[in-house]
Amino acid sequence: MIRRPPRSTRSEFYSPTIFFFCATPLSHRTELIMSGPKKRRNVPPPKQVEDGSSSSEESMDDEEMSHDDDVSDEEMEEGQEIQVDFEGKTAEGGDFHGIKSLLNQLFLKAHINLSELADLLIEQSYVGSVLKQVIDEENEGSDDEGSENEVFGISSTINLTAKQDVECVKQLRAFIQEKSTNEKLKTVLSDPAEQVGFLLNERFINIPPQVSVPLLDNLKQEIQGAVADGKPFKFTKLVVIAKVHTPLAKGKNPSKTKQQNLINLLWVNAEEEFFTANATLCGEYSVQSESDTGLGGSWEEEDQEWEPKRRIYLMDFSGFDAAIEHVKNSL
Repeated sequence: MIRRPPRSTRSEFYSPTIFFFCATPLSHRTELIMSGPKKRRNVPPPKQVEDGSSSSEESMDDEEMSHDDDVSDEEMEEGQEIQVDFEGKTAEGGDFHGIKSLLNQLFLKAHINLSELADLLIEQSYVGSVLKQVIDEENEGSDDEGSENEVFGISSTINLTAKQDVECVKQLRAFIQEKSTNEKLKTVLSDPAEQVGFLLNERFINIPPQVSVPLLDNLKQEIQGAVADGKPFKFTKLVVIAKVHTPLAKGKNPSKTKQQNLINLLWVNAEEEFFTANATLCGEYSVQSESDTGLGGSWEEEDQEWEPKRRIYLMDFSGFDAAIEHVKNSL
């Protein structure tokens, strides 16, 4: 379990979570892997001859060495396992652009003020975490400048009921209602007796789902702590927007295509398949026409093409703990 120092310390961080990746690119699947960090190279300047000019022979040797290093980089990215250490940290002002980028990854071209939403998440940073790579203090250098503030993922929640007068939350509520085909969700959102939370579970696509377990565990604990402190996080319901891909239709048999979609549904965040197992599907919409990087690579004619979509789920908050346990037992 990731451990966090007392809540009064605002610069706290979790214990690192370590993963290994096989850095072989997969172009047509969602289980993409993390590429290796840039290698730092110290290339000495060409030696000077007595008249002060550079030796062309030495210069050529340096160029060849640099080329060999580039080739070595490519080889490293294509077959070796790479160890990456992550830590969950409290969101801070410097994380704004990283959080906004992750929000954009989920909502794409939705009419939601993502800047304001990112500010709101930072403002209520006593609940939720951002995922960052652990920087080795002994090897810090120019290549690592900015890496300390790079946000690889975020796990948090927003009260759609208590914050409904905030403009970005108002836009988020309207967006969910617009995309939902389930009247129950619309009724829940309009019922003042319901405290509806929006669960944000977003990260870079190439980070494995196992990282979600400690993040969700800590989110659960922080929600409990916020409720104990009198904060508005005593939810009755949770809304989740999951990123999925379904096969693009081939032929003219809609019923067969629909059945195939159910069988071949690909989850971008694999844990959400298990997390939403007992939730109610309230809507599904395509983002095919929007800029979605869910699946990369070039497609061959015989390859199955996939359509990026979003699914909206509604679940009872009483099932939150069980959903996390289901994720733990399934990954």
